[in-house]
Amino acid sequence: MEDDIILKISYRIKEIRKEKNITIQELANRAGVSKGLISQIENNRTIPSLPVLMNIVHSLNLDLTGFFKDISPANHQEKVFVIRASEYKPLKKKQPKDLITSAYLPATSMEVL
Repeated sequence: MEDDIILKISYRIKEIRKEKNITIQELANRAGVSKGLISQIENNRTIPSLPVLMNIVHSLNLDLTGFFKDISPANHQEKVFVIRASEYKPLKKKQPKDLITSAYLPATSMEVL
């Protein structure tokens, strides 16, 4: 879960920086960090400390609420299930002869199929 949020933070920094036409060097100067650190953060090679993250966010002229508004843990999103072909087992369909209709059962022993 944490990895997903960290990826989203890194992506969001890069996305906003590019939308505002700010170079990596400009953002680094504004945030008081090195150009290399901004690059590493944007490319998910390092995790910024909280003070550095706050400086970067404020250097992009955003407040923390605005920055994090679209970032949420993966468990709050739709889930996708992947079934590998080697693990796939089709459901066995009941044949008509396996089905018993209510006409042949007493009302007290009827099953819901």
